[in-house]
Amino acid sequence: MTWQDISTAPKDGTEILGYRSDCDVILIRYTSMDAFLTESEMDGYDEETIFKEDWFFADFVKGGRLQDDEVPTHWMPLPSPPQSRRQDEEPALAGDERSPREGNASLTHNTVTPLPTPI
Repeated sequence: MTWQDISTAPKDGTEILGYRSDCDVILIRYTSMDAFLTESEMDGYDEETIFKEDWFFADFVKGGRLQDDEVPTHWMPLPSPPQSRRQDEEPALAGDERSPREGNASLTHNTVTPLPTPI
């Protein structure tokens, strides 16, 4: 996967990774508010605002519309989900110290690899 210019991103509601130098990587999709708001949440918004398609972001607390210079400059597809574990593997227990080759590693042995920064 490589970063691509935002102008080439899908505009069909697909969730993708977006990148902006001032906020790093964010989860985004091109859609309109009616795709994710409930009827009661739409109260107080006019129809033009509700049905205007635009880039939206999501985080652990809230989401919102990205406008003008808030729109990410680059995008890439979400990675594929991990392969399901074999049926003969036991789930990891908290504090499990086995190596990754033996099953599941302890969180203390895992590292997070940041995504590459677009050029």
